[in-house]
Amino acid sequence: MNTVPKFHQMFNPLLEAFRNLDGSGRNDELTQEVVRIMGLGDDVAAIPHGKGGQSEVAYRLAWAQTYLKKYGLLDNSARGVWSLTPKGSETQEVDAKNVVDYVHKLDKTSLVTSSDTEVSSEGNEEPETDTDDQCERQTEPT
Repeated sequence: MNTVPKFHQMFNPLLEAFRNLDGSGRNDELTQEVVRIMGLGDDVAAIPHGKGGQSEVAYRLAWAQTYLKKYGLLDNSARGVWSLTPKGSETQEVDAKNVVDYVHKLDKTSLVTSSDTEVSSEGNEEPETDTDDQCERQTEPT
């Protein structure tokens, strides 16, 4: 693969990476394992995200982790350390469209029912999703 995959294309490789790492791992370990599983070249893995020191792959993988956490499959007990939940341990594969739709619905509900002290989501750099097109093709990322 010679392009950085969309974050939702990383859901299943990320679950596989957790299984390969005995159910838990640090961000750097998970990134390396997903890069290996997805067959991303060094040139793709090294593409920077913005002006920070993070790669675009690591940035999108962080979004994948966030979505899978909201979906109930992951937990992060310490900064940068992630693990499968019991539900995550039982889940071999997810449908990316279902995960994205679930999280978007959850976030909409949260915004509607939240109090006035809720932090605004403006400025949130959530990646764009085309769930009708790209999520359906998530088994063969391009």
